[in-house]
Amino acid sequence: SEMLICLAQGYPFVFGFTVYESFEAKKVSRTGIVNMPKRTERAIGGHAVLAVGYDQNEKRILVRNSWGNKWGQNGYFTMPFKYLETLAADFWTIRK
Repeated sequence: SEMLICLAQGYPFVFGFTVYESFEAKKVSRTGIVNMPKRTERAIGGHAVLAVGYDQNEKRILVRNSWGNKWGQNGYFTMPFKYLETLAADFWTIRK
């Protein structure tokens, strides 16, 4: 995908995504691991973040959050590629 190409070429990108209840769970704030929301979860808003890397084997994007270093993995989290494909929008990068 174009998103992975940007990251592979060294270009992080900003994007917005739909936030579901599980994103604000203590487990996510401790581990920095975001999974696909369950069908029973409510969408509670949106959030803008910066994608900085990916793991092709795990099919996950590495994302920098703006909530400080005590949240997630030293301020970062991972989310499935599928989250970006289905619940994210407004992708932006700067190449020059």
